Order: sequence, then structure tokens, then C-alpha cells
Amino acid sequence: MASTRIVLVAGATGRQGGAVVEALLRRGHRVRALTRHPGGAEAARLRARGVEIAAAEAADRGDRCTGALVRAARGVDAFFAVTAPDPRAAGQGARRAALEVERGIALVDAAVAAGVPHLVLSSIASADRATGIPTFEGKLAVERHARASGAPLTIIAPVLFMENLIAPARAADLGQGRLALPLPAGRSLQHIAVADIGGFAASIIERGDAMCGRRFDIASDELTGEQAACILSDVIGHRIRYRALPLALGADQDEDAARMFEWLDRTGHAAAIEDLRDDFPDVGWHDFETWARRQDWGALDRAAHAAPASPA
Repeated sequence: MASTRIVLVAGATGRQGGAVVEALLRRGHRVRALTRHPGGAEAARLRARGVEIAAAEAADRGDRCTGALVRAARGVDAFFAVTAPDPRAAGQGARRAALEVERGIALVDAAVAAGVPHLVLSSIASADRATGIPTFEGKLAVERHARASGAPLTIIAPVLFMENLIAPARAADLGQGRLALPLPAGRSLQHIAVADIGGFAASIIERGDAMCGRRFDIASDELTGEQAACILSDVIGHRIRYRALPLALGADQDEDAARMFEWLDRTGHAAAIEDLRDDFPDVGWHDFETWARRQDWGALDRAAHAAPASPA
């Protein structure tokens, strides 16, 4: 067992940061949770588990924000930094990316100012491959700033989340027996379980200095849409058919998503899944079927009745 560390986790009440908190607590580490909503129910739940809550807003670069972030980062052994899309910029890929860059830079600058011994920055897989996708380019800008800052740095870059397949927007589709994505049925796609991001971040933090200066694209499994539908059929207990949506639907709804699916169809992620499993066995990697069998499909059925299906 690695020595106990004190870790600041950004976005601790969100999906990715929350997975990192869970992994760290399970491994016996102390967590300081960075959140914009210290009075919220999620923050209260974390406090009840012994997590220290640090309130700070990373949306601005002014003295008020920077001071709060630096104070939150002082005295920790590591800082897991992640940003999330701003809902105010939904459907505006370039605007959304710009806001994430501002937040990411603020987090990096706070880590440097506080003298954090190890910054673990969560980016996105393939951001360093000149994709032209606004969100990817924004993540790359933060990566470059972090490298130039001189911070002791590890970059982890997840692929698409498995959890995205059961998001509320797709619940009705699955409830009606289809898995619909704007990709051909036979196109392989890499996915990662959010729990594996948490486990990987914890493993990187425990390995410490040996991981500084490295960048990892991370994925849990790779499969086609048809294969995913077949697995879901078996797990859920009713037939799920894969439907390839026209890419134009994505373009109408979200410029960033449209560009991403175009790139996924043309190129796609290339994380070294087998190497990751060999080099980091302590993560407890999920293949797609194992992940699917651990989901609450009853909750999905309830969501399906509350959400409209996507266009046919």
C-alpha cells in the first residue's frame, strides 16, 4: 500500500472528479474536494465521508478566484485537475472550448503558485493529434500551458465514457430497443468506464515522481456499435438494435459533437488498451460487458419514460 497522500480533486461533485474521489478514499488517501457549490447536497455527502471541502470558482482569472484556488491547493501532495463544459455555451463548440481553457489555465496556475508536488491534469484522448475539434483543441491549449508552467505534471487523457451511452438523452432510445449513434454499425469505438479514470488517476498519484512528464491516452475497451447493442441486449434482457444516425443530426444539434463524430469515423482514438492493462493492473479495468452488468437498468427504464426519443 502506498503512503497516505493528501489530494486536491477539482470537480469532486461531478462525474469524473467524483470517480477520482471514490478511488482515493477506497485506497486510504485523504481528499480535499474543490467545488463551486460547498453548500450543496453532494458536498454534504462528501463531508459525511470525511472529505474536506474547499470552495473556489475556476471560471475567472481575477485575484478573488486565483487566491481561493491557491489556498485550496496549498499543503497537498497532488492535485487532480479537470474542467467540464460550461452549460451556458451548449451548442457553441468554440465558445465552450474557450471557457474550458480559461478554467484549466486557472487550475494550472493555482497549482504552480501553491507549489503542488504533482499535478495530474485530465485532458481528452487524441487532443495532441491535431483533430480540429474545438473541445479537443481547447484541452490541448491547457496541456501546453501546463507543460510550459514547469509544474511536475502527468497528463491523463480519457476516450469517450461508457456512461455517455446511458445518458438521459439516450435513455428513451434504449428503452425503445435501439442504440443510436452517428457512426456506421461496424465502426470500432474506444470507451472508458468512469470508474477506471478514477482508478487510473489514483494509481498515477501513488506512483508519484516516476509518472511526471508523461502523457497517457486511456481506454477500457474497444467495440463496434453492433457489438455494444448485442451485449446490451443480453444484459438488459430485451433486444437492442443498433441504428446509425445521419451525421447531419449532430451538426444541427452541436457543432463540436458533429466534428467529433466525423473525426471518430475517419480516424478514431488509439489508446494502447492491452499495455494499459499490463502496466496498471491495480486499476481494475472494466470491459464493456462487465461495466454494463453493474449498471442500474431499472433506473434507465424510469428515465426512458421521462425523456423523448431522439429523431429517427
